[in-house]
Amino acid sequence: MAEVAPRPTGIDPVRRRSSSLPRSLLSRLSTGHLVMIVAGLIGMLLTVAVLRRADERQAVAVAARDLAPGTALTDSVVRYEDVKLDDSLLGTVLAPDDVKRLDGSVAAYPIAEGELISRRAIRPAAAPAGKRAMSIPTSRSIRRVLSTASSRPATGLT
Repeated sequence: MAEVAPRPTGIDPVRRRSSSLPRSLLSRLSTGHLVMIVAGLIGMLLTVAVLRRADERQAVAVAARDLAPGTALTDSVVRYEDVKLDDSLLGTVLAPDDVKRLDGSVAAYPIAEGELISRRAIRPAAAPAGKRAMSIPTSRSIRRVLSTASSRPATGLT
């Protein structure tokens, strides 16, 4: 009969030793784990970039009071509000630089207080400073004479 060697007391060969260290974190990571971590970080950065862009507001010109047609565009009749607009709409309203460049232009039609001032609502003044542009109503007979006179060929005077 074969003789079995006695086991040393206090050590169980099936159980791990309690003093052994757990596996390191890097030995547990696979290539798939690393790819997923990198993809998550890229997704987070793109989300932050989109959210920052979504909250971008621009200063635009707003009527500080009701503007009648012909009212000169000056800093006293305009205030600026920060609004969030699409780029296509942002091009249709006046920015602070546009108001400075168009100083002296006039309102083409009534603009209510608080309304965004669009580029179409402003036109250049009809006459230079210190002068006034006027229109004079004429009767139909005068207009008919003027239109027929301009359509006749000129004849030589002797």
